[in-house]
Amino acid sequence: MLGLNGCLFLVPRAEWRRIQSKFDQFNFAHGDANYFMRVLMLNTHEISPDTQGRFQIPTELAGKVGIDHDVRLLGMNRRIEIWSANKLDEYIAGYGKSYEEVAAQLLL
Repeated sequence: MLGLNGCLFLVPRAEWRRIQSKFDQFNFAHGDANYFMRVLMLNTHEISPDTQGRFQIPTELAGKVGIDHDVRLLGMNRRIEIWSANKLDEYIAGYGKSYEEVAAQLLL
């Protein structure tokens, strides 16, 4: 599925059900709720591994986040983020705060 900040999210079926359950809390008369759900659903695909445990990223999703041949996978608790290596490097470099600054804010 389309992730945030320029990556894709890979989630197990149980996590997808948890995400979908949150949609029940949305006010469906609210434009932002409709926009978010429409974009997410247009950019969500069910995939299964092949006999060797590999999975193929749908071409249209790979194109939307700039994934070509150099890919990085990040385990992020209940999801895996799939990044173009260049985009991840740009995101980290352009974040605006150092690792230490963020750590000090989050870990206190």
